Formats: sequence, C-alpha cells, structure tokens
Amino acid sequence: MQPPLDPRSQTARDNFFKLGVLISPIPAAEDKETWRVDKDAGDPTQLEHMDSFLEDCQLAFNTGPRDEQLIDRRLPSILSGVFAKMKRAHLRTDDNDTPTADRRPHLYGQQRLLANVVHEGKAEYVRSAVDYTLVYGRRSRMAVNLVILKENSLDMQDKTWEALTAMGTILRQKKNPGDNTGIYGIHTNSYEWHFLHLGAGGEYSALKLSWDTDKAQIIALLEKICKQAIDLATKN
Repeated sequence: MQPPLDPRSQTARDNFFKLGVLISPIPAAEDKETWRVDKDAGDPTQLEHMDSFLEDCQLAFNTGPRDEQLIDRRLPSILSGVFAKMKRAHLRTDDNDTPTADRRPHLYGQQRLLANVVHEGKAEYVRSAVDYTLVYGRRSRMAVNLVILKENSLDMQDKTWEALTAMGTILRQKKNPGDNTGIYGIHTNSYEWHFLHLGAGGEYSALKLSWDTDKAQIIALLEKICKQAIDLATKN
C-alpha cells in the first residue's frame, strides 16, 4: 500500500490529473531503454574537472563535501558544464570561418507554467513552477524537453507530482507537429538526482541516482537529454 500523500503532494497530484494526461508504467524493456546511456558516455576527463571544481567550491566556502550552502553553486555548475560541452561538440564553421552552432538549445531560468483546463465543468488554471527548462526552440511553442526542480535542502522531499504537473503542462501545450518524444524531469539538490520521463502517450518511468556513486551515469543522462534537444532543434 502506498503511504498517504501530504497536502502539498495531494494538491500537485490533483492538478496533474486535471491536465487530462493519463500515465501508466512502461514495460521493463522500454524502461531500461529510457535510461540507457552509451558505454563511453560520462567522459572521465570531464569527471575529473568537475570533481576538482566542486572541491574548490568546498575550499572557497569552507564547507564539508555535503553542505546546503553549496547547492546553489553546484547545480548550475554541473548543468552548464555538461550542456556547454555538448553544444561545443556540435559547433561547426560556416563559409566565413565563423564558429556557429547548428542549433542552440539553451537553459532557461525560473519559469512559471500555466495551463487553462476545464475541470468538472468549470474553467480553471493549473499552475506550476520550475527552476530550469532546456529549450530547443521557441518557448512560446513549449519547445522544451527537460524541466528541473531544485531542492534547497539535503533532505530530499518527494516532488514527483509537482515535477509531473510541470511536465504534463508542457506536453499538453506543445505546438510542434510530429514532436512525440515526451519530456524529461529532474528533481535534485545536486547530490541526489531523481530523474523522471513522461512519454507523449503517458508512459511513465523514474530513476533515482546519487552523485556519490552514480556520477558518470548522471552526467551521461544529462548529455543524452541535451543531445536530444540538439536533435529536436534541427526539426523545430
């Protein structure tokens, strides 16, 4: 039996279902594929650089290896380090030898999402908020393949339904014909990483990882999501 939801999670779950997005667990084989990464992903050199930088943060701010003071510095550093590397890998040189990117997906900061729904015969709004989105086209068209919710505490709360509400809002409002890739979600304090995926047909999958033991896999999944955004940008 599932434990009872706290009021915050109950409200988030109710809001999610108001969106009219139905979810169902996916078969084990498809679940495994959702989280599969290339065996050579998670560049060891990048891991070393990342470790070195994060250790410098500890030294500069005189903290231990796990400290709430570092969350606001660790998370954007990890995200920008991975996504910048992926975008740089897709740079090309145009006719004028000016370095340009084929496409430029980018991280967008704090954002409030709003969906107009009809629930029990009444029009109402479903609201949610995220700390980052990965945008691969025009935001007005909800060209987003990742939402991130930051946890400001070492004690990770269960924000699954809040993440799903944001993900469901974006899926519901996407205006990109043929874009049926679904959307990823992450809830993290930069130490613990809760990955979610919601397929275009409501197929749901989740994976929990720890920076202490699963660093390479976390980076590889971020790379996979960024690569997907780059690929989607060429079609957007």
